[in-house]
Amino acid sequence: MGAIEYACLALASLIMAGNQAIKDAPKLRALVPRGFGWVNYLPLVLVLLAGGLWVVRKWSPPPTPPAQVAASAPPINGADYAPPSVSDKFTALYSGTPPTDLQVDLLLRPYIGKRIRFSATMATVSMGGNGILTVQLSIGEIAWFFVDFPAKWQAQLSVISPGTKVNVDAMIADGKPAHLTDGALF
Repeated sequence: MGAIEYACLALASLIMAGNQAIKDAPKLRALVPRGFGWVNYLPLVLVLLAGGLWVVRKWSPPPTPPAQVAASAPPINGADYAPPSVSDKFTALYSGTPPTDLQVDLLLRPYIGKRIRFSATMATVSMGGNGILTVQLSIGEIAWFFVDFPAKWQAQLSVISPGTKVNVDAMIADGKPAHLTDGALF
């Protein structure tokens, strides 16, 4: 229940307690003007209001989060991207048993500095001291790899639950075969 429902129930309780006090104290009852008989029905109205609000909140769909201006993925420019076959091979490599660093390095090394696009499943997100967000992703059941995202992606990444499929655009970096950089969602 929300604060409004609790406030209605508390006010109804106070009114009922006040009515009982006035009823039990003849001297106090004499001080109350005669036109306040409707107050006896106010607790009923407040309890019905609280119950109605509770039912509406219980059965209404959850509110949708406000639309956020998403950071945008870099535009596709053929010179900036590895060939689509590399994305397909990368996806296939991580779909089965975990690949070795050598297998990943042999596939990606010719395309260092190029971007690659693929779909993967979100596992975790952690923030480094420099504001870089490191996202752990998987394509298959057990093979994990990492993508570093700039800090501007924090709002979008913070609302994605583990197990959610995401489309990623990232740069192939030198020195970390299972670690891509400059990630973006598309």
